[in-house]
Parts: sequence; structure tokens; C-alpha cells
Amino acid sequence: MGTVIVDFDDVKKIIAKGDFRRLRLICQVVEYDISDSSLIVKEVGHQLSTQTDTLNIDLHNIVSDLEDELCLTSGVVVNAEVIVSRESEKEDPTLLGTALYYCNTPEALIDKNNVSIIRQMNQLEPL
Repeated sequence: MGTVIVDFDDVKKIIAKGDFRRLRLICQVVEYDISDSSLIVKEVGHQLSTQTDTLNIDLHNIVSDLEDELCLTSGVVVNAEVIVSRESEKEDPTLLGTALYYCNTPEALIDKNNVSIIRQMNQLEPL
């Protein structure tokens, strides 16, 4: 699964222009150490943390926090990397999933050469 690193400052600039309506986070967990329930979820340029003792990371609260902070509404997809690591692995975090950011100006943030992201966009159901 390909990723595009999105600088959160760039996202804020688009929001400031009034082009960005809503941010929604979807994370597909591909690896997880069940023996250590303390996880850190990092998003480029912005850090949130959550704890879980199951495979079900509570993304609803993360999304809610972001929506509260940025006052966003819905649009289409932009891709950014989400890193989940244990506290002891800050220097070498494990990539666990991909965050998909919905915005109505994907041209500004998506690498056109990343075919896998375009394919993901085509597979997503509309909001």
C-alpha cells in the first residue's frame, strides 16, 4: 500500500483558503503486538495518542479530536502515513497502517505518480 507524506502545515494552508471541508481518518492495522497495549498513533506534523488492549484501536476518538480542533466537514481523499509504535521504539517505529484524509482539493496534496493511492481512491465508497 503506497503512501504520500502530507505535511500538516500544508493541510492547514488549504484549510485557511477555505478549500478543505472535513478530515476523516481510516486506519487499516496490518501488524500489532498484543502483549503491549500501549500504542502511540502519530500523524505527520500532528501527534495523537491512544491506548488499546485489543486490535480495535479507537479511531472514533482520534477523528473526533481532529474534527474538534480543525472544524472540518467532508470531501475526497488525501493519503498520509500513520505510524504506530510502542514507547520503547520511538527511534524505529513500526508502520501499522495508512490514514486517508478527505478533502475537496486532492490535486494539491496527492502524488500523481502514486498509482496505488489513485486505486485506493477509486475503491472508496462516497461519504
